[in-house]
Amino acid sequence: MSGLMDIDAPVPITLKEAAALVGISYSGIKHWTSRGLLKPMAVDERGYVVDRNEVFELAERMRRRRRLRS
Repeated sequence: MSGLMDIDAPVPITLKEAAALVGISYSGIKHWTSRGLLKPMAVDERGYVVDRNEVFELAERMRRRRRLRS
């Protein structure tokens, strides 16, 4: 598979980048991490790093949950 990317491979992004990608506030992402819904992969010079795919999955689950409640 030359030249192909693995779409399921972890893509590290910071919490601020994750918040911008899914359209919620930085404090919302911090809330997800403090509740244990989103697990940081590592800590580097930019701060906590999370997996982009995991952020998208969690955001979709939260959106579905809100739709079911309304």
